[in-house]
Amino acid sequence: MGRAFEFRKARKMKRWSNMAKTFTRIGREIIIAVKESGPDPSSNSRLRAIIQNAKAANMPKDNIERAIKKASEKSTDNFKEILLEGYAPHGIAILVEAATDNNNRTVANIRSYFNKCEGNLATSGSVEFLFNHLCFFQIKNAGIDTEELELDLIDFGIVDFNSQNDEINITANFEDFGSLQKEIERRGLDIISSEFEREAINVKSIKEDQKIVVDKLINLIEIEHSENIKTYERLIMQRNKVLARLDILEDKWLDNLEKQIAQLATQIFISRDLAVTKINKIMEEEVRSNIFPSAKIVMREEIGNINLHSDMEEIEENLKNLLYEFRKKDKITFRANVGPHRTDFTLLYKKNDMFAENCSTGEQKNLLISLILAEARVFQNNNNNLPILLLDEITAHMDNKRLANLFDQISDIGSQAWLTGTSPEFFSHISDKTDIFEISDGKLI
Repeated sequence: MGRAFEFRKARKMKRWSNMAKTFTRIGREIIIAVKESGPDPSSNSRLRAIIQNAKAANMPKDNIERAIKKASEKSTDNFKEILLEGYAPHGIAILVEAATDNNNRTVANIRSYFNKCEGNLATSGSVEFLFNHLCFFQIKNAGIDTEELELDLIDFGIVDFNSQNDEINITANFEDFGSLQKEIERRGLDIISSEFEREAINVKSIKEDQKIVVDKLINLIEIEHSENIKTYERLIMQRNKVLARLDILEDKWLDNLEKQIAQLATQIFISRDLAVTKINKIMEEEVRSNIFPSAKIVMREEIGNINLHSDMEEIEENLKNLLYEFRKKDKITFRANVGPHRTDFTLLYKKNDMFAENCSTGEQKNLLISLILAEARVFQNNNNNLPILLLDEITAHMDNKRLANLFDQISDIGSQAWLTGTSPEFFSHISDKTDIFEISDGKLI
């Protein structure tokens, strides 16, 4: 039982490691709880539990009260909880619990993450039965007779009881949450935090290289790339300011900042790698049958000798050490000289083994078209949420054969497309399939 507790505790601490994201998550949980059962914690057991968690995460009292007040307003968006089920590569079952104000968008995003990592989003009921639904309480141990307490709580459905130092950790079945919470409160015990969990009934062992692929999928699901970028940039700016005012470059606050930066940088690198791999695969397999050149996205990173295809924890540790090594240089230059923000992207023209910056204007344009078409096909394959293609001056430097092939591809993808050119003649191949507008002196003729 102790080993199971340690596993859950480690997972919980990792999930709560970023304070800003914790506050955002708790705020959404408050909205859901208030919308469901009202703003009074005394009559809303779920809200009461969330407030306990907020206090445990050091969320200010004003923030909690403001979140409850905001949730009570009719103008506040309704978040609802959804459960998505799927399989990662190598037969690993995954349950995704999400809170969303846009169900279609969230489902589409999660499906795209599974597809990126060669997994698949399954139908409802496909994997839920492979997990136990549990609730978890952490309470203060202030001279409590733990053996007697464990015996008394057996009647309330507990399945795991663990006492370590000044904490007691209790696990029970999900349906026993309400009665167990009331009993703990009736006894006057101080609840530090509580939460719900899904725990796999059977654990499957996989090889280390397989684990890396599964970890990438979980990483994508848990934290969105755009949020990572915003938080990463903010932390980099904080680090620059801390370095500027320190005379001795040894500081615990700086250590903690660099640890968070390394975690986010790892997430960003992995997300980029997955996206680039997907687009490159499309350009290799689906675009090569066309007459546009086969291209490959290449990332030029400034991260020393770090292997981005190793284990996530190893990448994080190496990035943290690299940031430490660069403290002196970063202080002098007042910028971070290593990290994902220092990555350059370029295209490789595979036929000539030449980077795009060294190609002719015509070749560069054709390479860009290959990239745009591949990206559109990624959207097409992932979630059927097709992008709108905006192709300005697309007919320049392109012969009729390439134009005809381009129009065929756009038609095959099925996207709405807006094309511009200097003459209607360039679009004669598709005149029966399109609406053609002529603009002169800034006016629609």
